[in-house]
Amino acid sequence: MPDTGRRALLLGLLVAHIATLELPQEQGGNGGLVGRVASASRGSVSVTTDYATQTERAAWFAQTQYGAAFWAATRGLRQARYVPGGPQMPRIWP
Repeated sequence: MPDTGRRALLLGLLVAHIATLELPQEQGGNGGLVGRVASASRGSVSVTTDYATQTERAAWFAQTQYGAAFWAATRGLRQARYVPGGPQMPRIWP
């Protein structure tokens, strides 16, 4: 990926995601909640979260808005397709 602007944006999203995960709750951190908020109530304060049907890696990124944006932006980089070919001759330099 030669586009340095895009690489800088992805790095910034990843750093923001990790920093948000490590942020103490009294400074605005998520306080250990993982995943999206599925339900909440006021009386006796109750919050439940849900991972839905995400993979383990996707769920880790879904903990923050920055991680979710990073995961969505790198979708094309996480896909690969194997195309079988014939035997390759090793390239010996020079």
